[in-house]
Amino acid sequence: MRNGFLTMVLMMPGPCAKRGIVDITEARNFPTGFKRMLFVSWGTGWILCLAMMIFGTYLKYAK
Repeated sequence: MRNGFLTMVLMMPGPCAKRGIVDITEARNFPTGFKRMLFVSWGTGWILCLAMMIFGTYLKYAK
């Protein structure tokens, strides 16, 4: 949950700054290595979730 929220804030710092969630300079100065780790882990989680849903659907209709 925290990973997804932080990734969203880093992807869209403008709207988040308007709501007072983050300061734009902090989002831009976030270390690039950590940004990469967040985006990769978040993306991998979504891909695995999608793969499990597709596999579950396949198993349901394979019977």
